[in-house]
Amino acid sequence: MGVAKRLFTGPEARGPRRVVDRRVVSGIIHVLQSGMCWRDCPKDCGPATTIYNRWHRWSQQGLWQGMFHEVSQIVGTHYENAIDSTAI
Repeated sequence: MGVAKRLFTGPEARGPRRVVDRRVVSGIIHVLQSGMCWRDCPKDCGPATTIYNRWHRWSQQGLWQGMFHEVSQIVGTHYENAIDSTAI
């Protein structure tokens, strides 16, 4: 299983068909960078409730820290890294 699939879906995928994770991540980044309310997220990123729920769940599961750890393992030590929106 690929790193991205493992980080985003975990060992078991269940429930209704998922909104594309790339769109959701774009929506999360857009909301966090702009400081807007979750409900004002652009419609092309998916439903605002999905964007918020995924951000909250992934934060609780440590996905963002895991993503940074995976990228830092590829690039080198934490002091050599600069991850911004162009790296995602």
